[in-house]
Amino acid sequence: MQKIELKKGFEDAEKVEVLNPVPDSVAVVVVGQEGLKDGSKVEVMNEKHYPWQNLSKETRPAKISRHTRKKHGMKKD
Repeated sequence: MQKIELKKGFEDAEKVEVLNPVPDSVAVVVVGQEGLKDGSKVEVMNEKHYPWQNLSKETRPAKISRHTRKKHGMKKD
């Protein structure tokens, strides 16, 4: 895992517009990222595909780690 800065645009309760390009092969951590450091290992738990994604074999959409689920009292879907 490597931290990169994303430039945010418009934001609502469900979505955030990202203004700088993110390669298709990059996964984005959307929950629990505040405790991660460069080089951290993450486990992908619940893969989600969205209609706007250009999916390829290398694409790994956002996941919620087991650590994050436990920390926030979340149940597995």
